[in-house]
Amino acid sequence: MKKNNFIEKTAVFFLLLFSVFVIMSSFMDAIVRPDHVTMTAYFCGILVVGGFFTIICVLCIRLPEAFLNKIFRVLAVFIFVLYIIEIFSLQLQPNVDLSHIIEQSLDMLEEGTHEFTNEDYFSFYTNNIPIAIIIYWVFYIGKIIMGEAFQYSIVGGLFNVIMIWIGFLCFFRLADKLTHNYKTAFFYKIIMLCNPLFFVYASYYYTDTVSIPLSIAAVLCLVTAYQSEKAKKYLLLFLAGILFAIAGKVRVVALIILIAIAVALIYKRLWKQIFRLAVLFSTAFLVVELMYGAAYNYHVKFDTSERAVPVTHFLMMGSHDSGTYDGNDVKYTKSFQNYKERQQKTWEAYCKNLKENGLSGNILLLLKKEAIWGIGTRGYYQYVKNVKEDTFLYQVIAGPYMSVTKGILQAYNLTIIVLIFLGLLYSRQKMTLMQLILVIYWGGTILFTALWEAHPRHIMTYIPFLTLLGLPFTESLFHKNPDS
Repeated sequence: MKKNNFIEKTAVFFLLLFSVFVIMSSFMDAIVRPDHVTMTAYFCGILVVGGFFTIICVLCIRLPEAFLNKIFRVLAVFIFVLYIIEIFSLQLQPNVDLSHIIEQSLDMLEEGTHEFTNEDYFSFYTNNIPIAIIIYWVFYIGKIIMGEAFQYSIVGGLFNVIMIWIGFLCFFRLADKLTHNYKTAFFYKIIMLCNPLFFVYASYYYTDTVSIPLSIAAVLCLVTAYQSEKAKKYLLLFLAGILFAIAGKVRVVALIILIAIAVALIYKRLWKQIFRLAVLFSTAFLVVELMYGAAYNYHVKFDTSERAVPVTHFLMMGSHDSGTYDGNDVKYTKSFQNYKERQQKTWEAYCKNLKENGLSGNILLLLKKEAIWGIGTRGYYQYVKNVKEDTFLYQVIAGPYMSVTKGILQAYNLTIIVLIFLGLLYSRQKMTLMQLILVIYWGGTILFTALWEAHPRHIMTYIPFLTLLGLPFTESLFHKNPDS
């Protein structure tokens, strides 16, 4: 027992130090990268976000639950309407990965075929085939409904908003189940509902906003299952497995939370639960794999086995310079036609980069890559800068007035990290199973960032679960400590 407590305290201590590093990185970014966000805009954002959270805390403390519930409902409707306004106002015209997927889907609709023809792109980026299949069917259904009035930017945007709000609703229900009073749940619902990152990203329907709601729904099913009777329990656990499998197929990092759950159960020696999950989840993953195989064979008629990008390619990209996307690395990987040769050459390049970096260089690179946790907003702007019309909303989000929005985005991200820090501080003595899972989860995402190609956009995938690390602090703030 003492050994376990030491391990838990050590993990929390490491994450507390890491939180401080991330907070410092957030401010340092405003100093060294004023082209992203100036220190003035950042401090203005801190004042705005700080004032917002102060008001929420005062409302939680002073107002009755019934009135808070009314506030939440009105605010939820208002923000949902804002999302819809953004879709019609921006009408995103992407020019990165999503553009290839959109172009492929539109070509298929126009020609009345179901076969992917962009072999050059999809035989390399095989990881984007699942999301391409989903977007094609979204467009297909949208065209049936809208007919001649079909606009892919509207249909794709509405699909994205629906997925984001499925994630919101599942998170709201999860907050109700994990918190010990309505005021704490209200606080967490507001955090998620008003997070400006999701609003800015609402138009960009890509892997994140499909996998995130599915993984949140999967965790909700897990939590609900362990509060249910046996028959319902097994059904919910199987459904959780299905949702995890689909989320992981779209974006593999969605499975980090599942790995964290498995590690936590092994750590706690809950062998019965582990066996049950292993059987049900294996069956669920097999079902999804068979269904995906059928969909894949229906859409993809060319062989991708020899030209697919290997895992080692992303390790190579994350092992030099700033550890982010590198076009020359892509060209290097594509220069080898055989998959095994690509794998071997990129692995050799990865090892060579680590050796050339040296100890100090690798430490510096690691710090650069992990610093993105403090600047988890920067990467969004390359995705939202191309729109159909330069409206006022666009000018605020990605146009001439975006410095204000960037300041708020970075300040909100800072607030989440501070909340995580306080939650870890309060949980260092006694940790619930859920808190342990989240500690392992953040450790896993930190490790993934250290090894993989780093990108600020990736932080969006992890934020919904990581905000829950602040629960012990907020429970204490609203005078109700968790006891289980």
